[in-house]
Amino acid sequence: MNNQYTEDLLDRQRTISKWTERFIKNGNHLVLAVHAEWGMGKTFFAKKWHEYLKKLNYPVCYIDAFENDFIDDPFKVITFSIINQLKENKDIKDKLDEEIQDFENEGKNYLWEAAKLTGKHTIQSLLSLIPLIKADKTADELVKMYKEEVYKDPYAEEDSYKIHVKNFKEKLAKLVYDNKPLVIMVDELDRCKPNFAIELLEKLKHLYDVDNVIFILFINENELANIVRGYYGSELNGHEYLRKFIDIRAELPELNQETARKFIMNHSNLLKDNFQYIDTPIDCIEELITLFNFSLRDILQLINLAKYYNYKNDANLFLYIAILKGFQMKDRDIYNKLITMQNVDFSIYDEIVKKDCKNVEYSVLYKFKSYYEKVLAEINSNMDYGQKHSNYEQDYNYQKYGTYEEDYKYVLSVLNMI
Repeated sequence: MNNQYTEDLLDRQRTISKWTERFIKNGNHLVLAVHAEWGMGKTFFAKKWHEYLKKLNYPVCYIDAFENDFIDDPFKVITFSIINQLKENKDIKDKLDEEIQDFENEGKNYLWEAAKLTGKHTIQSLLSLIPLIKADKTADELVKMYKEEVYKDPYAEEDSYKIHVKNFKEKLAKLVYDNKPLVIMVDELDRCKPNFAIELLEKLKHLYDVDNVIFILFINENELANIVRGYYGSELNGHEYLRKFIDIRAELPELNQETARKFIMNHSNLLKDNFQYIDTPIDCIEELITLFNFSLRDILQLINLAKYYNYKNDANLFLYIAILKGFQMKDRDIYNKLITMQNVDFSIYDEIVKKDCKNVEYSVLYKFKSYYEKVLAEINSNMDYGQKHSNYEQDYNYQKYGTYEEDYKYVLSVLNMI
């Protein structure tokens, strides 16, 4: 996630230290899947863990799969990410210089053999291999060599490919520094193009049994399982498929009320100039976290709503905008009815409020429902404008808009503006 999380308010460092002891220090070959829902800080956690392992002088590589899913062969991403990132650490590069070079050479051989075996490369993708694996060849020479070799005995090509896979794994296993295993972190796999995500998983499985190599996959398992089903067909159990690749599954600790409030309070100094009472947005956001099961990213969106508009003259405006934003993010059916001013059944959310709110009549949902009911009653009535204005004015000790409908349209306009 972005730099708004760098303060580690959820104490992810404690989890990182614990998991390093449990999974990495005693690890030999392991595939660990770290699951969390979108918006709960997987990327922040992954990058923080990556930096922590670098400081401990682990040979470690972080790969953002989503950033690289335009590349035709995921193995290019894996191979050259490992090479380039290990070279960044001077101590590791100096000690493992020969091993890194051997791995790089074998990686190039592997990519060439894989290209020949599949025979699926376009001229454009083939030429992209020149700077990576055949820098001494011209474009014409590479294409000619490819065409000559790809149509040889397919069984011989397959044997050659298997040999290079074996050699590649042997070279990979030697990238150990000071008795510390190589750690390869793959993030954002659940956001990739389906074919890239599946091919990367399928190719990684050939490396999962390599000694001294630990893979950590940071995933939203449900979303990745959906990608699998979309790729192979709905009859396939996506979760069962993923279990073929994973040795251990761990979950990031969930957001609770205490840590959520801590997170909100850390941003309170950004909100104080926009509210007469700072408790107004804090209490509202806290309630909506429970109502909508918000993630950290969702909470940040509400904080931004509070940060970029002045609500000093109308605290209720923020309450209405915040709950509309909640429905926009979490329940589009209700949201679409709200913005078109239709009748809405809030019963599911009423039950949540009754369960978790001590004073229901003071809840954000109750206040919004009361307000929205007046909007609909006015719209569906036969009152003339003067009567509507009179009713509206009785409920406000100052005249802001002429009617409830006009007031609500203003609320919607502010929501769309922020």
